[in-house]
Amino acid sequence: ISEALESVYYKRKVRVPIRDNITSIKIEDLGLAGRTTNAIKRAHLNTIGDVVAFMERGRNMTDIPALGRVSIRDFMEAVLNYSWNLMSLQEKVDFLMTTVERNVCNIRL
Repeated sequence: ISEALESVYYKRKVRVPIRDNITSIKIEDLGLAGRTTNAIKRAHLNTIGDVVAFMERGRNMTDIPALGRVSIRDFMEAVLNYSWNLMSLQEKVDFLMTTVERNVCNIRL
């Protein structure tokens, strides 16, 4: 199963769960590289909630100057890790099942 999940992860078809209790987390608390943190903050996005609101307005993280694909991936991974740690066991199972179902065509066993 680890190879299957790794395949899913690298295809990036994962919907990062944004829970209300993490929207107030500051960008600098995510442990991102300084360049990534600075680029996001220069766009006046100081919390996860700010980034969510930015995206809900139809913007994309690629619209943020000096924020490349690797930085965006690092941000999404940090949010996913933060969310994962707050999930109950059932939420984790549901998340994994949904992710695998969305990516079944990309799984190589």
